Amino acid sequence: MGKLSSCEAEGFHQLCLFLESLHLKKKEDKLQALEHYLRRFDAICDLFPLFRLLLPSVDHDRSTYGLKETNLAKLYGEMLALPEGQKQRLLRWKDPALQEGYRCAAGDFASVLYSVAEARATVKPGESTLTIGDVNAALDRIHNTSDAGEKRTQLLDLARRASAIEQKWIAKIILKDLKVGFSHESVLKRFHPDAMDLYNRSSMLKQVLDTIRLQYIRA
Repeated sequence: MGKLSSCEAEGFHQLCLFLESLHLKKKEDKLQALEHYLRRFDAICDLFPLFRLLLPSVDHDRSTYGLKETNLAKLYGEMLALPEGQKQRLLRWKDPALQEGYRCAAGDFASVLYSVAEARATVKPGESTLTIGDVNAALDRIHNTSDAGEKRTQLLDLARRASAIEQKWIAKIILKDLKVGFSHESVLKRFHPDAMDLYNRSSMLKQVLDTIRLQYIRA
């Protein structure tokens, strides 16, 4: 099977499944799994759309979304038409008493969101048509508007197109902490021997990836 020439057409569900698979792995195994995942793409493929979802904390082109856990809890409570008890689980996501008996980790908002959305999301696992390109476009719209109503509209539109597991990872990306057990330093070092040095010089993820990609194009 040939390598993929674009990461934007990759199904976002596939990326979510890969991220889910990392939880039980040791750090070195996680990095090996990431390396294996990245091998699916051609060396001259523009990987910035993928990396900004993998490393949201260093995606300075989308420095902040203006959305925190409380904002997300209120929006998802509305979108999923949650009963009051489930709304409170989202709003008080750190409270272990409210999360007791559910398959989630108190203190991890995205985990609580998934446990709430799993039975209510209209898009079922494997049915989503969202791509990495779709998610990035939606996140750009959320980031680029300062209007709270427009942010709400764009987030609700994205969430309605996503399965529960995709909603979980979208929330993690917006909150800029995937909690997968590796840092941007370890990822960049594993990706290319020059990547971390290039990042230390510019702090611009896109510039780093473009520079490395150009090396392969010229080779």
